[in-house]
Amino acid sequence: MASSAIHAHAFLVCLNVAWDGTPGPNTSRTLERVSYVYRTDTPDGFPFQTEFWLFVRLGHRRRQGVAKTLYLTLVWHDDPELRPEAWTRRFQDVSFRPEVSVRDIAARADGVFEGPGRYEFRLWYRSVRKWDRTVRRRVVARTFIRIEG
Repeated sequence: MASSAIHAHAFLVCLNVAWDGTPGPNTSRTLERVSYVYRTDTPDGFPFQTEFWLFVRLGHRRRQGVAKTLYLTLVWHDDPELRPEAWTRRFQDVSFRPEVSVRDIAARADGVFEGPGRYEFRLWYRSVRKWDRTVRRRVVARTFIRIEG
């Protein structure tokens, strides 16, 4: 089996990502309120609409350049309707050059959380098998959180 062109070193959920200086590709960031458990801050509880930030450190293993469009899927594991996905959307385009093999990406993910329970963020890209042209999802990273009322 061929290895994935892109792999994740870290994939975290937080409530804010602040620049530590002038914004730019070489400026570090501070991840604020990184946690695996979040409580709703609305008196009505659910549905709970909020903004999370996702931080991912990506690398690539190949000698040539790599460019992919990344997608983000939210899965609600405690969904009473047993839907496989709450939503899927385009996340970000990422590219690597041989001399730049690691990229840090911090992006906002607005979402509506319909009820309490376990949620999973899946970061993936489309991959086409050469022998039968089947389009598949190649999952790069997963991270989990719990939303409590």
